[in-house]
Amino acid sequence: MTELGIAISFKSGRWSLSFDLNKIEQFKSVHGADSFVEEGCRYVSDQCGELGITDDLWLWLEAVRANR
Repeated sequence: MTELGIAISFKSGRWSLSFDLNKIEQFKSVHGADSFVEEGCRYVSDQCGELGITDDLWLWLEAVRANR
């Protein structure tokens, strides 16, 4: 789990995206919601690109944005 409160993991043959809502709220209280969305989307995009899991990238980015 990153300081952003976002984790990408591979379990049981599937990639998943998870959120730690407490960490997200802590990050947003210090840096703001817009900064969370910007950095969270960059993190997810970069990680998905490195791992080659781009099929659901648009959905995962929407999930990050929903945590605004």
